[in-house]
Amino acid sequence: MGKLDNFLIELDKAEANDSGQRAALEHFQEAARVEADNCERRLKQADAGAGDFTVYELLFAAQFRCICRAGMAYPDGVGMHGAWYCSAILLGQAAPGTEHTPAHPFSFYEVKSENQSSMRGATTRPKGTHVETEPTYACHNCRHVGRWPRYRDGVDERPHKNLACVQCGTRYVNDDGSSNSKIKTRWFHVVVDDEEVVN
Repeated sequence: MGKLDNFLIELDKAEANDSGQRAALEHFQEAARVEADNCERRLKQADAGAGDFTVYELLFAAQFRCICRAGMAYPDGVGMHGAWYCSAILLGQAAPGTEHTPAHPFSFYEVKSENQSSMRGATTRPKGTHVETEPTYACHNCRHVGRWPRYRDGVDERPHKNLACVQCGTRYVNDDGSSNSKIKTRWFHVVVDDEEVVN
């Protein structure tokens, strides 16, 4: 289980206790800060020519490529102040002396990622892996925490309208199309090998 899963469980256990929810949120924020700091350290290494990210740690742009032709990407967990970088630099595969597109900060550039359903599965990711979305939920009706099946945005039909708590049947989407406040969700991006089947 990842830190977001743990956050959901802690939030679920906190029930209506405001101080418990605040403590869970603070724990999540601290874990996210640590991850962002770690990403920042590794980004500096990559910029110095020693990139050590793997394709499993990166989310790629749907269409935006570096001038070297590698896809632009960012480390999952970089935080909201992150940017799009040449994936060859992040992966440590950039040839010495090659020109690259400068980093494109999230705050200044709108770049569509491979996990956006409007891009219909387009990606600059190297062949061999793809991204799937794995919805995780906490049902505040029966206190159950679980996962719904993974799917590929833009490739598979989005299952949102059919999702419900497997224990009590509380639906994620109300009849009017709005989200049900009794189901709290987090949507994870999971990188898997192409031969792996969506479950």
